[in-house]
Amino acid sequence: MGRQFLDKRKAQVPIYPVTGSTAEIISRIGAEQAARGISMPLADLIIGACAIELGYVVGTSYVRDFERIPGLNVLRV
Repeated sequence: MGRQFLDKRKAQVPIYPVTGSTAEIISRIGAEQAARGISMPLADLIIGACAIELGYVVGTSYVRDFERIPGLNVLRV
């Protein structure tokens, strides 16, 4: 049953790879924030960088770290 669930979701939601450009965005933002003394979770950096690269908005109820990512559009849900 778990495999069927996963296959159905994969058919409904696009899956995008983490590219070299994504990695560059992650590195740049992570370094900029670290220089300001701000430590950000890698998962949030990856999500934010992917959204920036694809022109997506991140919808979340936990906006704190995402609002620290320059150029990222965040929607509080």
